[in-house]
Amino acid sequence: MNKAIKQISDAVVSHVQILEAILKAVPHIGLIVFDKNYNYVFGGGAALPETGWNHVIGSNLYNIGLDSGYAAYLETLYSQCLNGKELKVTLPATAMSDTHPHGYPWNTRLIPIYNGASKPKMGLIVLTDPACDIC
Repeated sequence: MNKAIKQISDAVVSHVQILEAILKAVPHIGLIVFDKNYNYVFGGGAALPETGWNHVIGSNLYNIGLDSGYAAYLETLYSQCLNGKELKVTLPATAMSDTHPHGYPWNTRLIPIYNGASKPKMGLIVLTDPACDIC
C-alpha cells in the first residue's frame, strides 16, 4: 500500500475510534450523519438503539418505512440544515418512531457539516434524552 494512503487510512481509523470512545462516554446520545441525497451515512451512540433509528444507517430517508408525510417533513428539516441552518426541534411523539421508552420524544438537533466547503455537504442529527441532565 502506498505510504500516503496508509497514513490517511490510519488517521481515519484513529478518528473513528476517538468518536466511538466519546459516544460510549455519553450514554444518552445518538448521532446520525446524512448526506445531500438524504442517505444516512453514519450513526453511533449508546442511545441510538433506544431511539429506534439504529436501523437507518446505509439507507435513505424515503426507504426506512416512515409515513410519507413525516418523511416529507424531515426532508424539509434536512434541506434547511443543508442550507446552513442549525435547528433544534421537538417532534410530536405521535409522528415519531423514535419515542423514548417512557413515552416522550427525543430532543433533536440538526447541525450543518461544512467539511471545508462554503455550503454544507452533510448534516448531523443529534438525538438526546430529554431526561438527561448532562445532554
